[in-house]
Amino acid sequence: MSKCVFAGTFDPFTKGHLDVIQRLSKMFDTVYVVVSKNASKNTFADGKQRYEMVKDCVSFDNVHVELYQGLLVDFCNQKGVDCIVKGVRNAVDFDYERLQSSVNKELGNIETLFMPCSDNMGFLSSSFVRELLALGKDVSAYVPEQIAQKISELYSKK
Repeated sequence: MSKCVFAGTFDPFTKGHLDVIQRLSKMFDTVYVVVSKNASKNTFADGKQRYEMVKDCVSFDNVHVELYQGLLVDFCNQKGVDCIVKGVRNAVDFDYERLQSSVNKELGNIETLFMPCSDNMGFLSSSFVRELLALGKDVSAYVPEQIAQKISELYSKK
């Protein structure tokens, strides 16, 4: 049985994230989408809110959304997963994720696969969406419709 993990802070969850998950759901028997906390990021939504938003958007039978705080390699070992998938948009993403993959291999003997984004998603990032939100712009074209309103409301409270 093939299993993989796709992890991120998902702050916020975008159509690009959903695209990768959809593609992974066709390639693996089980996909764990792990909503994590990154100590170096100041998120606009707390972990539970981000988890709920991802859960609202993901409806594939073989995809499980989990909220996890800790080392990703520990999660992988607990679930019997030996593959982390990282979506990459460009060379900058690849270089950053390649370094992370070395750490994951060293700490937990976990392999990393890199999945290039779909051609129409190369510009899309959570940072881009947050910048638009900060300027009071509509982000519904960039996030799943199930959560567009919720994201806008959450950000307006910050």
